[in-house]
Amino acid sequence: MKKYFILITSLFLLNVSQAQLFQQQYGFDRDLQWNSAAKINGTTNLFLVGNQGSFKTSIDNGATWNDYALNSDTYIDITFPSANTGFLLSNMGTLYKTTDGGSTWDSTYNFGFFPSEFLFESDTLGYCIGSLGNIFKTVNGGTIWTPLSTDGFTESLRGISLKSMGEFTVVGDSGAVLNYRNYGDSVVYDTTNANQFLLDVDFIDDSTGFACGTGATIMKSTNGGKTWSTFDYTSIPLSPSLQFVGINFISADTGFVVYANSGFRIYSTFDGGLTWNRGAYNGSYAVKKMCRMDENSIMLVGSDNIVLKSDNRGVNWFVTGNDYSMCRFLAVDTPNDSVVYTGGENGLFLKTINGGSSWTALNTEFKSGNISSLFFFNENEGFIGDNFGSIFHTTDGGVNQTLVFQNPTPIFDSVSSVNDLIFVDDSVGFAVGWNNAIYKTTDRGVNWVKKYTPSNGQYYAFNSVDFVSDSVGYVYGYGRQSNWGSRIYKTVDQGESWSFVKEFTFSISPSTMNFVNADTGYVAKYYGEYEYTYDGGTTWGNNVITGQTSSFAKITFINDSVGFANDREGYYTTTDKGITWNSVFWGNFIRHYDHQFLDETTGYFVGHEACIIKTYSNISTGLMKNNIEIPFMAYPNPANHMLNIDLGKQYNNITVHVRDVLGNYITSHEYHQKSVIKLNTEDLSSGIYLLTVKTNKGTTLVKMVKR
Repeated sequence: MKKYFILITSLFLLNVSQAQLFQQQYGFDRDLQWNSAAKINGTTNLFLVGNQGSFKTSIDNGATWNDYALNSDTYIDITFPSANTGFLLSNMGTLYKTTDGGSTWDSTYNFGFFPSEFLFESDTLGYCIGSLGNIFKTVNGGTIWTPLSTDGFTESLRGISLKSMGEFTVVGDSGAVLNYRNYGDSVVYDTTNANQFLLDVDFIDDSTGFACGTGATIMKSTNGGKTWSTFDYTSIPLSPSLQFVGINFISADTGFVVYANSGFRIYSTFDGGLTWNRGAYNGSYAVKKMCRMDENSIMLVGSDNIVLKSDNRGVNWFVTGNDYSMCRFLAVDTPNDSVVYTGGENGLFLKTINGGSSWTALNTEFKSGNISSLFFFNENEGFIGDNFGSIFHTTDGGVNQTLVFQNPTPIFDSVSSVNDLIFVDDSVGFAVGWNNAIYKTTDRGVNWVKKYTPSNGQYYAFNSVDFVSDSVGYVYGYGRQSNWGSRIYKTVDQGESWSFVKEFTFSISPSTMNFVNADTGYVAKYYGEYEYTYDGGTTWGNNVITGQTSSFAKITFINDSVGFANDREGYYTTTDKGITWNSVFWGNFIRHYDHQFLDETTGYFVGHEACIIKTYSNISTGLMKNNIEIPFMAYPNPANHMLNIDLGKQYNNITVHVRDVLGNYITSHEYHQKSVIKLNTEDLSSGIYLLTVKTNKGTTLVKMVKR
């Protein structure tokens, strides 16, 4: 995306030994795993508990969170049966109790088994389930517990749900369902499917309940758990290897289930489970539990700091507080050298006014969707596109956004994302996206008119739009079927008409195009390949960046000679129209989706795990800068036999990758519970090396000289 076609004429060669990087991961702490959450009814007080003493509280319904220090236990469940009385359970069986609304907690009991979760009907009456078929009951607020019969079942119990006072259902391994009556005095044990584990159960009344588990199992009972029917998945084809870890119904019709294997996805039903819809929200992290907070609110918690919340019965999901570690940044724009905007999944929208030293989260209208494109005229006025085909306008630096356009085209596969935005002057702009979307505005975004419909009747997803003058521009996209190639179209009349230029046949769907002028353009492919034209697209050549092994995310030329391309492991620079390329590896192995360069030296990369990387030039030998952590110290540098890297404080898990000056991988080392790393350098030959030091707080680079 170019701004008003300003040509930067000075050249700068950016290579490994000259590039400075610093990385930020917004609100990020990968060590955190959350296992449960609770709310005090009638208040805005929330509680969040997890591994290794992780405990947070909120008094504003999750907008902000504060740490609570109890001990280093791993907490697996928390509940508040009343405003003052709450219970907290550790994975080793320790039960904690509060009688002052969570201000203080005391240990009251220790179970002789590994618990799964508990259920309290009141301040005094509760049940706890766990390993080896154990289920215990208390009638005095947790001081004394007595075992209940499991009718001979001796495997792990996983989920428990109250049907009515004194009646509840427990599920567990080997398809076990145990229905209890008379406050646990009588039980009936049955097996629904001995080959699957049932992981969660939820009853909405004394008759209707739902259960889920391994093998993509979702079941429903309409007679209090006596018999169960399994759902047909024709509406959401599922792999039998999936496991549903949580199920929750907030009414007889509306419910949610979440699967969690290597990633997670939320499914919803609005007809009592007859049909299930694959939700728009998904991620690459493991959900541990679905927690109902009240009649309208649900929270999902899990590994890698995942905390998702819905306050409107699952219609919209958003990340609570400032913990955005699970989100991806998808777009970035730099109206000047100090102000940068970036946006991404779940309405994540950030701004810096000091060149990236600090970032502020902006409230947005996008909490149910993803910010997919950005264009800012200046530090205050700009346009934001989302994955629902909407365009928003802001005139106050992103504080407020006004909807100015909604794609009216019928949604193909339920997606109509605005993938790119550009203005060619103060009034004329273009937006492109899925469903053959090329829209034009001539009144600075007030009105948008569609300007292209393919003659072959096929659906194309346009990912890039680029104008090299007021009149000449290009769009690039790919067909929505595997046998439809990727295409470039060109306009010479300011977007009023578009003509076919070139069709490419790629094994995957590439996403990036850049034209420097009316003649010179580039299309990124995969595994280091890209195509180029020097005659406006009439003929095309092919080139390969040596050593590049993954798909390009974006390719950009800021003038006729200087260009940048990025993939998963780093980025590449050229000063000779792509004849030769130099590599810069940032070593975090986090995929980045967009970049924006201010000039030949300064640029921003954004991507997975809320990661922002800034690159600029002219550093001295030594440690790279990471503004998230206490500044590192590396000594002696140059090193002979040993390099000490002082992290400033202790980190649980640290990885050090060693590469040579060309970016070639040499070796890796892992450290645990260290504040100072002692890296043995005896086996390294004399020369310059790049060390990638990765902690849960981010990644920094050390350039080391070995004597």
